[in-house]
Amino acid sequence: MNIGDIKVNKTQLILIIILLIGLIAGVYLVQTRQIFKSKAASEINTALEVTDDSGNALEYQGNGTYKTKSLNVRVGIKDLEQLK
Repeated sequence: MNIGDIKVNKTQLILIIILLIGLIAGVYLVQTRQIFKSKAASEINTALEVTDDSGNALEYQGNGTYKTKSLNVRVGIKDLEQLK
């Protein structure tokens, strides 16, 4: 069997080229790292405006807590895009 005796028609050649392109693309995508950021990981408190009953902004202390001396608090939405 000689290599020169092998006949390849156009459809087989196109199929081989498509498979090679797919193989190269697959190897590239497997080696590329991607970082997925969860929407739940975004800081929701930057989208909220929290004030006391006289309208003064409350100090955010972290972990979802605000520093206040009053029991009456207002929570408003400052940026709707961050809540999506």
